[in-house]
Amino acid sequence: AAAAVYQWPSLQLEEKSWIALTEAEQQRYAGSYDLAEGEESFKHVVKPHNQCLAVSGPLFPETVFYFEKQEADVSYFVAPSGTRLSCSADAEGLPVLVIAGYRLDQSDCG
Repeated sequence: AAAAVYQWPSLQLEEKSWIALTEAEQQRYAGSYDLAEGEESFKHVVKPHNQCLAVSGPLFPETVFYFEKQEADVSYFVAPSGTRLSCSADAEGLPVLVIAGYRLDQSDCG
């Protein structure tokens, strides 16, 4: 708040813009994903949420991710907390998510 009042440029909040996903785009990412950590596997679910994606699971409570941009074959998303998600495809064309450095592989098709 003080940065805005005193117009301190280096401390201003950065506004983020996002792009609404179509229903088809949301369905492409929707499904169950497994995060393998050593001998354990943690299931996470991605589902459509308004024009964004919601991810929930044991390591990430329900979090909404907003689509920011597409670069080559990678889609980039961000949550209000600043947590980043990227989505690409594996050799078989199945979606692979990376959230905060953790890889989640799709375990079913929706």
